[in-house]
Amino acid sequence: MADVHPVMLLQNHLRISFLFWCIPLFCAAQTDIPSTTFKHEVGISLLSISAKYGHELTPDFYTNIFNGIRYKRHLGIHAFRLGGEYKDSHSGGVGDVIGECQHLEGKFNLGYQLTFVDKSIRPYIAVDCIYLVSTFTSSFYGGYAGTYSAFDLLNQGIGFAPAFGIYFRLVKSLSISWESNMEFLWVTENGTITRSNPHHFQSRTTYPYHRRVYNSFLNPLKSISLNYGF
Repeated sequence: MADVHPVMLLQNHLRISFLFWCIPLFCAAQTDIPSTTFKHEVGISLLSISAKYGHELTPDFYTNIFNGIRYKRHLGIHAFRLGGEYKDSHSGGVGDVIGECQHLEGKFNLGYQLTFVDKSIRPYIAVDCIYLVSTFTSSFYGGYAGTYSAFDLLNQGIGFAPAFGIYFRLVKSLSISWESNMEFLWVTENGTITRSNPHHFQSRTTYPYHRRVYNSFLNPLKSISLNYGF
């Protein structure tokens, strides 16, 4: 299968997201639908597409299915949010670079949500505080210089993420929601990095690795979730 350029992937995600962003323009024209106000809501992420970790050779997107759960406590149009998500991603080399890497991540959030209208289609905005912990391991060799490079990292970080989403009510207590966000993360990376001399990848030296990095990621399809209110 031919590789898809990351710019093309992002363009496809943005087209889909644009359709969702257009929906609130039609909300005002909806007929009011009597609804029951639920105090509690539990949702499960059916699909999540998010930006990849910085050390990977293929800078496109993670695609995960059934990888998150969220609880919301509603107070009218306001709500407090608590959730967690999990990623387990494997990827390989590119071109003449051979190898593989694995990224395992747990991410937890606590935030606030404001819903604009109480109709069958309900746009909302939110902001979450984020804590993440992850491991990243990789092993690659090849390229022009014929070198070997490997990472073994344990990462921890904090951040925040403004979000925009839309509820689509299915029946009285069930809804589907789409959400996009922009994540701002400050991450500390600790571990080791192993490197070889050019054109002699069997001769390897391991060094301690410590770095603090700032990342920002736009996730047009952060999650499509199925939600139950009670």
